[in-house]
Amino acid sequence: MPSSQNGNRLEFDLTSFYKSNQVNGPWQDPDDGFIIIMKIFSSPECDAPTESYLTGGARSQPKTILTTIDPNGNNLDTTDNLLSNYPAFDQFKFFFSRPELFIQSSQQTFNGNSANVSWPVNITNVSNNANAKNIWISFQTNPTGPQISKVLLNGNVITAQGGGYFALGDLTTSIQEMNLEVFANQTGGCLSDSIVATVGWACNSYPQNLNNLTCSPIKFPLFVKPLHTNMDVSVLLPAESNPVEIYDLCEDIEFVVQVDNIGQAEASNILLDAYVPQGMELIPGSSYIQYKIVNTVPPTPNINSGSWKKIGDPSFVGNVALGQNYRWNVTSLWQAATGNNLLGGPGGSFPYQIQNLDSSKFYIRFLAQSSCGFLTRYEDTFCSFGPITMSVGRVGQDFFTLKNICTNTHHRSKDIVRS
Repeated sequence: MPSSQNGNRLEFDLTSFYKSNQVNGPWQDPDDGFIIIMKIFSSPECDAPTESYLTGGARSQPKTILTTIDPNGNNLDTTDNLLSNYPAFDQFKFFFSRPELFIQSSQQTFNGNSANVSWPVNITNVSNNANAKNIWISFQTNPTGPQISKVLLNGNVITAQGGGYFALGDLTTSIQEMNLEVFANQTGGCLSDSIVATVGWACNSYPQNLNNLTCSPIKFPLFVKPLHTNMDVSVLLPAESNPVEIYDLCEDIEFVVQVDNIGQAEASNILLDAYVPQGMELIPGSSYIQYKIVNTVPPTPNINSGSWKKIGDPSFVGNVALGQNYRWNVTSLWQAATGNNLLGGPGGSFPYQIQNLDSSKFYIRFLAQSSCGFLTRYEDTFCSFGPITMSVGRVGQDFFTLKNICTNTHHRSKDIVRS
């Protein structure tokens, strides 16, 4: 043990090692010089410089046999130099080779249309001669973004420790690597987000507190980039004609609207908006839906066939610049009519075109008529938007409306003469 310590300076008293080997020897401090080999063990901290120095030295105070030396005629010095301290310092250099962890992923960005996202993560010790002990990994997440649900280490589920990290074990030199698979639930909106993985190691034990680390960790972001839905609306009826078809006042006009999910992600909570001009009314009780589409819509759809389901009326949202805004909550109306969630209800989803061509579109049919106060030429505008969901089985209403795509259809009324 050191006899004294001053900062990083340690002193060891070696006097006892220089005593006479003779129990009753005449001299307590013999004058015969000999060598002592001393070994000092150092335990570097994690952040010790790769190239470090240790300065050591020996200091002695020799004693002569005679306690005093009489000066001769030529010696004018009144001090005995033999009683002085003779420092003999030496300096040497040593190198500390720390472990070097390297983290990578073959799929760092998850392009997801699923509520469950995952990333493969590989951790390697690239040091040639230093083992990495007590390796751990933790994750920093956005409260509204993806949240860690499960971590696999070499195919086995591991659980988080009390300190908020996952203990991974040790890695020898570059011979070994750790293979992880990180799973998360995408419960937030559908904007791009990320999770930051932090990987570290420790000399003696796993850390008690990640806010007070002795070894500098490395950080590695894991990205999630949701794919987007894209709802396309086309008006099948009334069909475009040239010349423009004429409709009488108060005559029922049959509309059939086709909605396609042409994006790259499933949709849920689907809404269909219609904007009709002042003086035009939607006929109550005339709304029907067909899904899945079994045939091309003929000029007059047979709503009494088994392929059409009667649904409730749209709700009136209000007057806007485009006209009177009516809205069908397609998902809710479909579920009420059929009892299933195939059009994006809780736990369900509406497929996208590339995923399933036959199941990625539906028809809405309704009647409207012009009344007094209508314009002599008008447009009906339809918009559909399907807030994106990440997969079948997603629970919750935290959805993000991506895009509205509107398609216009033109009609011309006949002149009105009021009596």
